[in-house]
Amino acid sequence: MLLEWCKIRLNSYEGVHIQNFHRSWRNGLAFCALLHYHAPQTIAFDQLDPDNIEYNLQLAFDEAEKLGIASLLDVCDMVSMETPEWHSVMTYVSSIYNHFNPKV
Repeated sequence: MLLEWCKIRLNSYEGVHIQNFHRSWRNGLAFCALLHYHAPQTIAFDQLDPDNIEYNLQLAFDEAEKLGIASLLDVCDMVSMETPEWHSVMTYVSSIYNHFNPKV
């Protein structure tokens, strides 16, 4: 369900191809796109470089934190792993989901 939620919201973002909760998020574009989708003023998505992984991740994590989303992932960990730990990524994406979709 959460993965499908992401796919639906991010399918129009160039360079973002959501297939899983590990490699699809590694370059930071998916995190940036998800934030841009819900809070477009936070990130100039069209100016991001998919090869600038550290910048993209740091930008997404910093902007999410400014919005009140706890920083659960570390840029160094995401960059150092070819395949990030899916459970950690899913947990962080879940926190973004919960932030923008509060329970009534």
